[in-house]
Amino acid sequence: MKSRIFYPTEVVIEAGGHRSLLPYIPSTNRLFAVTGHSSMEDAGVLDTLRKQCATAGVALCIHKGISTNPLHVDVDAVVDACRNFGADTVLGLGGGSSIDVAKMVAMLMTNGGSSWDYISIGGNSLRKIEKPTLPLIAVPTTSGTGSESTPYAVVTHAETKMKKGMGHPYLYPKVALLDPELLALMPPEQVAVTGFDAFGQALEGYTSGRSTLHSEFYGYSALKLIAENFERVFDYPNDLDAKAKMAWGATLAGLSIGLVDVNLAHAMSHPLSGRFNIQHGRAVALCTAPAIWFNRAHVGDKYTQAAALFGSGGGSADESAKSLIDAFYQLAEKFDVDLKLKNYDLGDVDMDAVAVDALEIGAIKTNVRPVSFEDVSMLLSHVWEGRYA
Repeated sequence: MKSRIFYPTEVVIEAGGHRSLLPYIPSTNRLFAVTGHSSMEDAGVLDTLRKQCATAGVALCIHKGISTNPLHVDVDAVVDACRNFGADTVLGLGGGSSIDVAKMVAMLMTNGGSSWDYISIGGNSLRKIEKPTLPLIAVPTTSGTGSESTPYAVVTHAETKMKKGMGHPYLYPKVALLDPELLALMPPEQVAVTGFDAFGQALEGYTSGRSTLHSEFYGYSALKLIAENFERVFDYPNDLDAKAKMAWGATLAGLSIGLVDVNLAHAMSHPLSGRFNIQHGRAVALCTAPAIWFNRAHVGDKYTQAAALFGSGGGSADESAKSLIDAFYQLAEKFDVDLKLKNYDLGDVDMDAVAVDALEIGAIKTNVRPVSFEDVSMLLSHVWEGRYA
């Protein structure tokens, strides 16, 4: 057995850490910050950053407006703004999309080209990431995507609506700051859907067809923290201790998939987000139960162990999978997350095209059970109806 880990990111967990951010990036003179639409501005977080930079004599440019599913042309426009500013450091402040865009901006500043040039289609991409990125700082404001601890960034093509990721060790941030005070700003809906993303990543890392000692340890540890804190961070939004533990769980989930990638549920979720603009965590939640049931006979006792963390029983492969799915459904009901795709306002739906896109996602090849077009089509029919089989 061979198990390797490479993780160059300094992880800091500090309540209120965003108010003393610059000591973690002491070499910057020109800081380019990437964030979402208005939440950080409304909460005064951006003003705090402005004051820090003004006091330290650091030039600051803030690019706001990153959407839930950023398009490749939008990313390229952010790169142009960063290049015109002459940044020497990039800050990703926000959810997974903001951090992913910051990763791509930092990479494109040194490697050149368009973001979509680095996406593999049919197993090949136009360009390879060859040069280290600008120094990248990640400050997540959600506890779900794990982007602060992965070597991946995801983008959607503006015309084809294909959503796909790029990956390289250079995409690991230099520093990841987990600040539970920022996480306490999340509305309940965000707590729920980003938490389901963390759950999915932890489970997929733990049960991957490429599992290693490291990925299993991080995945299981993440599941344990999520099981212990998911409901609490929803019920008690100002419990900073629970917020920190949930954030660390999401980061550990990112560490797990950073080693082995995500697999079936995430692969199916990407075309749902790209084609229908469904938020990533919600799309993952829609696909998780059918994926659990599909893989149930191929994961050994891992579903039994995972179900036990959520207070559910085990037994046979079917019983363990059903117990884990029941625990998942109970959380979805509590958090009011609709798991029936047919209830979403999607317009025209070509599920065969969705299945084709899902098979193009490289992560599907890491699934513990081989997946065919017919399998994905069947699974998507279950997603449509909100059932697992």
